[in-house]
Amino acid sequence: MRTSKELSREELERLADAVQQALYLKYDTDKESFVWDPDKEWSGFDVCAELANVFGELSMIPETRLPHQAAD
Repeated sequence: MRTSKELSREELERLADAVQQALYLKYDTDKESFVWDPDKEWSGFDVCAELANVFGELSMIPETRLPHQAAD
């Protein structure tokens, strides 16, 4: 499992972009496009599911139970 310290700047930006998109990017069905919406309604489940996908892509999901180590 990788930690945030081990991510490149590009990977950290990808993670930040995923959070921002999960919270505020909305598909506009009328125009068949995406829009940034500060009032977008979202569920915690959907946001967490999207972030779990990104964490998986970045190899940040533990494969087994590990003891927590405090950050330096």
